[in-house]
Amino acid sequence: MKKLVTLALLCGAAWPLLAATFNVSPIRVGLSAQRPIVPLSVRNEGDEPLVVQVQVVRWSQTNGEDVYDSTKDILATPPIVTVPPRGTQIVRVGLRRGVDPERELSYRVYLAEVPAPPAADATRVHVALRIGLPVFVSSAIAPKPALAWKLVPGEDGAATLRVKNEGNAHAQVANVRLLSLADRQPLARYPSPAYLLPGSAQEWRLQLEPGKRLGLDPVRLQAYMDAGDVDVDLTPQAAD
Repeated sequence: MKKLVTLALLCGAAWPLLAATFNVSPIRVGLSAQRPIVPLSVRNEGDEPLVVQVQVVRWSQTNGEDVYDSTKDILATPPIVTVPPRGTQIVRVGLRRGVDPERELSYRVYLAEVPAPPAADATRVHVALRIGLPVFVSSAIAPKPALAWKLVPGEDGAATLRVKNEGNAHAQVANVRLLSLADRQPLARYPSPAYLLPGSAQEWRLQLEPGKRLGLDPVRLQAYMDAGDVDVDLTPQAAD
């Protein structure tokens, strides 16, 4: 079943603000040699025509940070689309290169509202939306993430969780928790969701639960992952 996400941007100011609202479905694009084109459905939930510009960039990760570069590997057409009020338009995202023989490729497609020129007597500020969707191109061999975890305790009783994706496909991780092995009580967490691309590594400073500390005793690591949930024992290790 297709997922639908509605994104609206609201913020406070002295003048009233207007923010367009549009839906994009699906919210993640998967391309392959067998499925080189995927349609995106863009729906305008407003009462005025909406102009949306589409751009695709290559996506990589360096030192835990997302890096974006221009690319011609993926084509989004049309690059500019006008969506009528309460109407829908289709944007097609297509692969222009062969798949990698060993590793999944990563991109993002951005859909950005092009605001209309303000009226001369305008008393409201219009806020333009920009939505980024992940695009993954499957490799010739079966995609499989493989996460290697390392827990490094700190002198303050907190800890840093290091993770590296040693597989050939992305992993989307969320709701990371450390539990006591003795009573399964929560000790620490990292609530923010994150993508780990193949070969990338990240460090997360964990948030301790009230009154808790992390020592050198083994703990239970649990997390949601789109390729299968994580539920493993983890022994803290000294920093390199």
